[in-house]
Amino acid sequence: MTRTPRFTDTQASVLLDLVRGLAAVFVLLEHWRNILFVDFRDVAAHRVLWAPAYVVSSCGVAAVMLFFVLSGYLVGGSAMRMFRQGTWSWREYLLHRFVRLWIVLLPALLLCALFDTVGLHLPFAQALYHGLSDDHVILDVTAHRSVSIFLGNLFFVQTIRVPTFGSAGSLWSLANEFWYYLLFPAVLLVFRRSTGLLARVGYALLIVAIFKFVGWGIGLSAAVWAMGALLAWLPAPRWPARLGAVIRWSAAVLYLLPFLTFKRWTVGVNLSNFSLGVLTTLLLWTMLSANSAATGHAWERFARWLSSFSFTLYLVHIPLCTLLAAWFVRQGRFQPGLRSLPIAMGILLILITVAALLARVTEYRTNEARLWIQRRIFRTA
Repeated sequence: MTRTPRFTDTQASVLLDLVRGLAAVFVLLEHWRNILFVDFRDVAAHRVLWAPAYVVSSCGVAAVMLFFVLSGYLVGGSAMRMFRQGTWSWREYLLHRFVRLWIVLLPALLLCALFDTVGLHLPFAQALYHGLSDDHVILDVTAHRSVSIFLGNLFFVQTIRVPTFGSAGSLWSLANEFWYYLLFPAVLLVFRRSTGLLARVGYALLIVAIFKFVGWGIGLSAAVWAMGALLAWLPAPRWPARLGAVIRWSAAVLYLLPFLTFKRWTVGVNLSNFSLGVLTTLLLWTMLSANSAATGHAWERFARWLSSFSFTLYLVHIPLCTLLAAWFVRQGRFQPGLRSLPIAMGILLILITVAALLARVTEYRTNEARLWIQRRIFRTA
C-alpha cells in the first residue's frame, strides 16, 4: 500500500515554494531596474528591444499581492489547523509569527542603517539618497532614519504611524502582514461556537479597533490575504496526473497576462488588488492538485533553495542595491545597453548572493530560535 506523502513532501509544496521565490525575485527586479536604469519613456535607443525586460521588471506590486494570498494560505491555514485540532494558543501562534518576522527584520533594519550611513557619506551619491534621482523607489533617506522610525518599523506600524525606515521601502507590506496575522484568528474566535459571549464581544471590538488603527487602505487589502486562508479551507482538487499537469500549466500561462500587465490596470487600486487576488487564488488552487511525492529533480531543488531566502531577499535588497548604485552609477541612471548591463547584472548577482548568505544565519535559524525561546523562556518542550 502506497503511503500518502505529507504536504511538505509533495510537488504542490515545491510549486508553492517556487511561487514564493519567484515573487521575491519579481519584487527585486522592479526595484533593481528602477534604481539602476532610466524609465522606459527615457530609453534613448532600441526601445522595442528593451520593452520585454521593462515589462518583466514592472511586476513588483503584483508579486506582493501574490505574497499576500500565499501568506494567507500558509499562516491562515496553520491557524485553522490549530482550531480544528483543539490546540489553539495565542502564545504559540504569536511566538511562531514574531520569531519568523523578527529573526530577519531586526538584522535587515540594522543593515539598512549601516548601508545608508555609508551611502550618505559618499559625496557623489547625495541626489540618490535625498530622493532626487526620480527612481520611484528612494525617498529622502535622511528624513527616515530616526530611532522612533526604526522602532516603529520593528513593531509594524510603518505606513500607519511612521514611514518605512531609511531606504528600506519594501517594509511597507510587513505592516499589512502583521495586522492580518492578528485579525484572522480574532475573526475565527468571534465565530467559534465555544467562544463565550463576553470573549466574542471582546474579539469583535478588537477587530474594529485594529481596522480603525491601521486604516482602510490596509484593512481593505485584508480581503486579498483572506483569499489565501479560504484556499486553505477548501479541499485540494484531485485530478488524474496528466490532466492535472495540463490544467496547472494552462493556469500558469493564463495567469501571466494579468500578472505582467497589472501595473496598467485602470479599475482602481482596491478592485485591481481584489481581482488579482482572485486570479492568484485560482492559480494556487490548481497547484494544490500536485499531490504526488516530490522527486528531488533539479527544478525542485532550485525551488526549495530560492524560497529558503526569499524573505531575507525581500527585506535587504533595496538598501544594498541603493548603496551599490551610489558607488557604481553615481549621478543619474543607466541607459540600457551593452556597457551598463554587465554592471547591473553584477549588482543583481551580489544582491542575491548576499541575501542567500545572510539567510543562513537568520531565516534558516527560525525553528531553532523558536525552540530556544520555548525551552529557555516558556519552559516548554
